[in-house]
Amino acid sequence: MTDGILSGLRVIEWGDLVSGPWAARQLADLGADVIKVETPGTGDTARRVGPFPGDIPHLETSGLYLYLNMNKRGITLNLTKAEGRHILQELVRGADLLVENHPPQVVEDLGLNYSALQAQNPSLIMVSISPFGQTGPYRDYVGSELVLFQMGGIGFETPRDEVTNPDTQPPLKGPGYQAYFASGWMASTCAMVALFHREIAGEGQHVDISEHEAIASTERPKIAQYSYSGD
Repeated sequence: MTDGILSGLRVIEWGDLVSGPWAARQLADLGADVIKVETPGTGDTARRVGPFPGDIPHLETSGLYLYLNMNKRGITLNLTKAEGRHILQELVRGADLLVENHPPQVVEDLGLNYSALQAQNPSLIMVSISPFGQTGPYRDYVGSELVLFQMGGIGFETPRDEVTNPDTQPPLKGPGYQAYFASGWMASTCAMVALFHREIAGEGQHVDISEHEAIASTERPKIAQYSYSGD
């Protein structure tokens, strides 16, 4: 945790793998006090993803996990138990932001949705990241990095500038977690806007981030190109 523009801000991160932890890490890098919540025993999924030193898997040495979770403090809570949910609610009561990237129905079933938490902390800003957002016909669909990359349109011309005939050159998967990282960037940026709004209007809000929309937004030059030139 370092001093920065967000020093004095308390963030609770109930995140897993990339998008949620990446959004919260950026806030931590700017000085926010970020408390990461993990499941007892298993922890964040990223702990089981490499690279690992010497290619030997270990829950404490994942390069991906360490990169995404710098400058944070941590706690384990079993949120399937009433006691665990109560502790999380207590943490949120004293926080400025909550960042989470779990399926909307899971959050609602646990009673940890925005309306429930805002009743305890009216100025709370909650940033929810999910494959297809909190509303709409795809709301409860599962979306992996591969699904999001292709549905976002990036796969259509991957590798970039080398696909000349998509009908005969099938789409490929780009390296890494591009959709998840794009979502984390968008989530942290929108969190900052929500903080600015709260400074002006004095109210919290629920920020809804769709990972599909985040990665699709990176194709905006192509959309403009097609719209104006038909190319």
